[in-house]
Amino acid sequence: MNAPGTSEFSIWNSTGRLGVELDSQSGLPLALSTRFSPDREQRFPFQLAATLITEGDEIEDNPFGLAYANTVDLSDFRLSSRALLHDFEGFDEVHTVSTEVDGWAVDWDYRFRQSAPRLEVQVILSPTNGRNLGTLRNLHFQIDFAPNDLPNWTIEAPGSQMRPGIPADSVAERFAVSEACFSGSGVVLFQQPDRRTSVLVWPFSRTEHAYNYIQSVDGAARFSIESGLAGRIGQGERLRYGSFEIDVFDETWEELRPVAHSWFTSLGISRPVDTAPWIPGSTIFEVQIGTSMFWKGFEYSPYPTMRDLLNDVER
Repeated sequence: MNAPGTSEFSIWNSTGRLGVELDSQSGLPLALSTRFSPDREQRFPFQLAATLITEGDEIEDNPFGLAYANTVDLSDFRLSSRALLHDFEGFDEVHTVSTEVDGWAVDWDYRFRQSAPRLEVQVILSPTNGRNLGTLRNLHFQIDFAPNDLPNWTIEAPGSQMRPGIPADSVAERFAVSEACFSGSGVVLFQQPDRRTSVLVWPFSRTEHAYNYIQSVDGAARFSIESGLAGRIGQGERLRYGSFEIDVFDETWEELRPVAHSWFTSLGISRPVDTAPWIPGSTIFEVQIGTSMFWKGFEYSPYPTMRDLLNDVER
């Protein structure tokens, strides 16, 4: 790790395989660096911006749902501590960068692993300045991947409605890509096949339903993540967003695809070891038991009790 200086500083894993260059004023990422070998080091412009959508009022949205009016968007991050924490958790290393933005403390945990994906970023938020309560409506991230030779890069987004190999500078309109835990793989890979270089960006939240988009903007491939993180928290309480996964490979997507399933293992996710024999022939019937309360007193209660459901099973 290089200490914060006048313009930027870097954090690396202990092997020197992967590093993140951070802005010394905001504390947010500017670039990724990797050492594929002692004589091959590369730097990739990878600028991250974040916006907290805070406070505001609930209003009816059209044609349905809720929206928020009079919210306050906060994005002017400042590095709040020059002392960076460096924890060792088994084979993992965690660097914590502390920032602040207008009444909120925001810590960024950079977890380096030995297996892909080698870097995980989590964000922890809490109200400051003596406030008893803070309301977060959403947390947005914007990643600008902007190498000088962007036209030579392509985008792979398996599981999304995007054809393979689209040039990274040609996505003229904002395009929605899949989201890991609810609608597809969520994987986005920028690659240069002729140079066998790939950069992985993989939002992976186990709790929040995000909306993810890609668009070519101002010489960058912009990856936007509307995380869906929200909550109303008081003093001594924190909200945690986890996570998005990052890695750099000296392999193409064609080479990575057969082993990409192993990335789930690094995240602690695996299929059940024993599968019950009745599962292949079964059907899942998803229902709601109890009553949901909505704005202005509206209720939804298809099955108020378990008995109501059992009485309806034969139908």
